[in-house]
Amino acid sequence: MRRYLYTEQPTDLQAATLALGRYPGKIKTITGGGYVFADAIARLISAKSVSESIRAVSEHFEGLQKDYGKSIEDIFYTDPPFLYLAEFAERYGNDFSTFYKDIEKAIATLARVPPADEEPDDNAEWKRSLHLMTALRAKGKEFDTVIVLDANAGVWPNKLATTENDLEQERRLFYVAITRARRQLHFVVNDSILSESVNPAPYFAEMGLPIPVIAIK
Repeated sequence: MRRYLYTEQPTDLQAATLALGRYPGKIKTITGGGYVFADAIARLISAKSVSESIRAVSEHFEGLQKDYGKSIEDIFYTDPPFLYLAEFAERYGNDFSTFYKDIEKAIATLARVPPADEEPDDNAEWKRSLHLMTALRAKGKEFDTVIVLDANAGVWPNKLATTENDLEQERRLFYVAITRARRQLHFVVNDSILSESVNPAPYFAEMGLPIPVIAIK
């Protein structure tokens, strides 16, 4: 492969990746004739903005897409939030440095919640009074008060859910979220998300719950 790339003489990373996609040799047990992963890498390298690069990862890297074919316990089912992250990242343009710093700051403020099969330490950080987590990571745990953020259509259920099976998986995940509360359950319902008007989640109607209007300034 090294000899092949020297022969191709690519002048930059994108050209090198495209050349790899044409590599006629063999990688492990894969016969040559072009490699799909090379195209995925090329799309990431050629991304001109933060948002475009996140979409490239979400759409072209296997295992990082939201996959409704996987078990609901599978971390990849809910935990690459690239769809909404890409929309949020549009405000950064091509400022990758600031985006990375902001993400690092956000990660530093999150409480670590141990998996359901891990015995928590009595003095562990996860026992903070406030925890921010996905519904999947909250499975098996209970809290006095639970606040479900962005209880809107397009988030609950996810707008990528289109089949009956997809929608049922989303409904089950919402059930997991709302049944974590011991005493109080609150919902944050938005009028708009990322400057676009949004509707409340359809689950409120299914549960026969009215949607209170509370002005937050």
